[in-house]
Amino acid sequence: MNFIFSEVYKSYKVLVENCIENFQQEGEKLGNGDRNVIKLFPVEGEDLVLNIKSFKIPNLVNQVAYKHFRKSKARRSFEYAQKLQELDLGTPDPIAYFEYPSASLFKESFYVSEHLKADYTFRDLTHNFDIPNHEEILRAFTRFTFQLHENQVLFLDHSPGNTL
Repeated sequence: MNFIFSEVYKSYKVLVENCIENFQQEGEKLGNGDRNVIKLFPVEGEDLVLNIKSFKIPNLVNQVAYKHFRKSKARRSFEYAQKLQELDLGTPDPIAYFEYPSASLFKESFYVSEHLKADYTFRDLTHNFDIPNHEEILRAFTRFTFQLHENQVLFLDHSPGNTL
């Protein structure tokens, strides 16, 4: 197992490791989990909720690629979140990532972040035009996307279920 923690969240190491170890049995599932599974783990006695994404085990070609040539999706998620924060662009706090390679292949990986409760997803805004302040919210989303581009961040997946 390989893992990296954000300096700010190192004190949560044992708690996060326990959540990862018990991921299949514990946590509140978020979404349908068709490809990847996201679960929420409230931290007892704190306002913090851990958002843990378990990435689907890649196909054989990608297992080789992630093991030897590319950074895992979990690692890229963690590093991209750090970069967005360096640019002062809003994103949940990155907490950690975990990778479980075998001797020659890449297997399972997890990305852990702070969970932010969203009022709406982009899907909500594209399907429900009666949301209060609908146009203002879309304009704010457009300004945020413009900020990304102005900071040389090209976000390629503003799909309806992927953006809060």
